[in-house]
Amino acid sequence: ILLAGHRGITNNCFNVTDFGILQQGIYNFSLPGPLNPERSVRGVKVLNDHFDPIMFVAKPWSMIFDYHPTSLIFFEWFWFYLLFPICYLLKKKQGADSAEIAVCFFLLFFCRGLLAALNYPIHPSTWAMTPLFLISYYMGKNKTLEILILFFLLAFYREIFPILAGCLGLWYGLIKQYKKASLLIALAAFFGIIIFLVRPLVVGPMLKYGDHFVGMILENPFKALYESVVSLKWGALL
Repeated sequence: ILLAGHRGITNNCFNVTDFGILQQGIYNFSLPGPLNPERSVRGVKVLNDHFDPIMFVAKPWSMIFDYHPTSLIFFEWFWFYLLFPICYLLKKKQGADSAEIAVCFFLLFFCRGLLAALNYPIHPSTWAMTPLFLISYYMGKNKTLEILILFFLLAFYREIFPILAGCLGLWYGLIKQYKKASLLIALAAFFGIIIFLVRPLVVGPMLKYGDHFVGMILENPFKALYESVVSLKWGALL
């Protein structure tokens, strides 16, 4: 898949969505200038489109490899290969047994969504495979602090991940693990306020992703929840 991606970019096989948009965003981050550069291919500034400041991490990588598009494909695979030493450290330092490691590698090599994402680079949501992998591991180990730290980091990959943390918190509430539930929901609310309420005040209006319910949730989950509750025909439910 890595070689196919390399050949694809050298033969112009990827369109502007999403490779070109994110490629331009990362390269503009790497150049001297504003911290919220514009993506001219879409006519919107980077942080007005999505909340993904994790792209700053790609800045030194793209500079080292002289801004060549292929370097971003290798950068995405860097996150994938990082999982291998992580599995080794989990086994050596935290006593993960061979069965747990085997399951981890099974999920890596037979995850259709992950392989599809690697086949169509480049996207911060794909980079999230590493913290998501660790969250799954620590959920099995019942480690609250590690889960919170990883979800805190995930919030900088895409605005959808704090919503995921809140959903996981609701699930923990259903199984009566109230400490985990309250902490995850609080973390989700904290980042929700920053991303959906504070961010527009700092960088300006957000790019709209349609008026359907999912689009409303991505754009402003608080408003979507309020409007869905208000629009319910409560009399019919009683």
